Amino acid sequence: MLIINIVFPIMIFALSIYLTKDKYNVFLIANVIGLSTTFLLPAVADIIGMDIIKSAIGISFNIVSYTSLFVFYLAGRYYEGNPPPVSYTYAKISFFKNLYRFSLATNLVFIMYMVAVYGFSGAFINSRFVVYTESRVGTGHIFYIAGTFFNIYALVGLFYNKRKWLHILSCIVFALPYGSKTKMITVFIYLFVYIFMVDENRAKYRRNRYLAIIAVVVPLIVFALFWITTFDLDSVQILQLALGFGNEYQTNFNELILHFHVHFKEGYQHGRILLEEAFYPFIPRALWPGKPLYFGSLFISYKVYPEVTELNLGAPSFGPFGQAYVDFGLFGLLQIVFQQAILGFFMGKYEVQVQQRKDVRAFILLICVAFGGIFGLGGATNPLVMMVMNLIFAKCLIFASRIVLRKYQPQL
Repeated sequence: MLIINIVFPIMIFALSIYLTKDKYNVFLIANVIGLSTTFLLPAVADIIGMDIIKSAIGISFNIVSYTSLFVFYLAGRYYEGNPPPVSYTYAKISFFKNLYRFSLATNLVFIMYMVAVYGFSGAFINSRFVVYTESRVGTGHIFYIAGTFFNIYALVGLFYNKRKWLHILSCIVFALPYGSKTKMITVFIYLFVYIFMVDENRAKYRRNRYLAIIAVVVPLIVFALFWITTFDLDSVQILQLALGFGNEYQTNFNELILHFHVHFKEGYQHGRILLEEAFYPFIPRALWPGKPLYFGSLFISYKVYPEVTELNLGAPSFGPFGQAYVDFGLFGLLQIVFQQAILGFFMGKYEVQVQQRKDVRAFILLICVAFGGIFGLGGATNPLVMMVMNLIFAKCLIFASRIVLRKYQPQL
């Protein structure tokens, strides 16, 4: 298993570079963290003798999942082909420039709200605890709406703020009240995708020395984010957590399989968890006072690890396979392959569009399919459902920009 953990990610990285002839292809950028935490970091932990529980089933599911994503990513690129470049200046899209300004104002209001309600410490130091507790008692819609405008600000600002590093610094400050590693990592992902695919100086950034810098900096950023968002752990424990991060859900997933009928005496859920992930997150608790506290993947966490889940400090994760297995057993692998095929196809398709057009609208569509989208509703939401909802939201923004401009726009 150690050999597989090392060989598979390196092989798929190499294939993506060889077949796309681009060492900064979207598949690599979108999955370098996932593949590293799922395969490489547990391998490092195993080599240095850390006690990392291995799961052959989890590894097998991951290999099938990433392989499906990669194959259909290539299919999406091939389907889109090489359309002729569109002569268009994205800076003229005043709609998105105004949206950027509005998002900035929204973020400032959200920070003032957090400081006023929870104090400076609650807003910037203990924000992870605040978000986990408050977002599940009727105020979650505030965090999610503000989070949507945070993502818009971080994304669109790359096109309109000439001082990119100042923009990134402001994004990091704005991300602190969310207490989320994902929010902070997202900022750097947006930046990497922008400078390697859209920026007018992208040829300079694509030189090999920048790739080496990223290879060193990204792991340090991931470790730092674990350090500032994890409760009551010393540096050694945080290192153990970071190295075993990808293996955590494999361990939980293996426990779920081995003792499934102990935790779920009623048997497989036949799509219940999937339906909850598809609809429940989009209904604010303020409109549905009786909304279950635990639904979707959170319900799985509650059934398997009730004491830990009830602490509201972060429910144990079962990764991308927990819902599929609880609903359909081993047949859930078909759902995973289907999801990854769709995600991969649109990832390849929109990557080609960004390469040809390099405007903010194509960039938003790529973000929606490859990097989590503009808005996210946490781990209780199915990734395919989130992609569809994000694409609908992005298309609405694009449609609104066309109405406002009242002039010819390239077809997206």
